[in-house]
Amino acid sequence: MNNYKISEKFESLKPEQVFEAGRTSFADLEMEIVKDRTFALLLQVRTTGDHEINANFIVNGFQNEFTLTLTSETADAEALHALAEQFAERLKQNFSEQ
Repeated sequence: MNNYKISEKFESLKPEQVFEAGRTSFADLEMEIVKDRTFALLLQVRTTGDHEINANFIVNGFQNEFTLTLTSETADAEALHALAEQFAERLKQNFSEQ
């Protein structure tokens, strides 16, 4: 199983704004939301297609940080890294729209 994880700090945004930007970013990438725990600022999503990639997106309001963890049985590490970069780019675009 391949794993890839990124953690980034966020400034000047509320945790709920980061969470909503993450939700929008996953929708932009056409990923399916499996679990939405708004009260815990947690999303579990997966890709649809040839390679299933599972993602956990957690926003930590106490540390002003979000974490994206990607795992897959079939996708290689490069595919996980590419998806993480796409997500980060979309997330930043969605931040600027708020």
